Amino acid sequence: MHRKYFFNIFGLVSVCFFIVFCILGCEPLRKKFIREKNKDSQSQEIVPVLEPKEYPVKSMSVEDQYRYSYSLWRVWYRDLIQAIDENSSEKRQIYLLNQELKQLEKMSELLAEEKKELLAPIIKDLRGLIKQIQRPAKLRNIFVIKKRLRNIAKKVHDNFRPNLVITFIR
Repeated sequence: MHRKYFFNIFGLVSVCFFIVFCILGCEPLRKKFIREKNKDSQSQEIVPVLEPKEYPVKSMSVEDQYRYSYSLWRVWYRDLIQAIDENSSEKRQIYLLNQELKQLEKMSELLAEEKKELLAPIIKDLRGLIKQIQRPAKLRNIFVIKKRLRNIAKKVHDNFRPNLVITFIR
């Protein structure tokens, strides 16, 4: 009979310890798993760069800039035609058209006034195409857009190739 009471009392005491342990927790054990900041990282000094290294600016001649803009214009034009053929999203087509327009504007900045005046209507035509592409798909005529793009590309190719306008580049 003493054994029976001993196990009941032992069980009751162990349950009480378990409850107390769960409520209070084991703070020293918890501290072992909490990460502390390194004291070394705070003491390290930040050493500023006193003499930055200066790299020479790569300069391109105006003719090279024009050639580069012309070649980028051709790439954007081909990508735009391909996007229209693949029926890409309107957003992508407008992006490609804006990139093509950007290159033509750079080319225009590098040209003399008389050639710049010839390029201005072409740039205006491209801006008009943006409005056509923004139309709803059922009102948009893809064949007309492609035809206008090809006409613009032909004008640019025939009149503004780098080897034809070298004398008009500033």
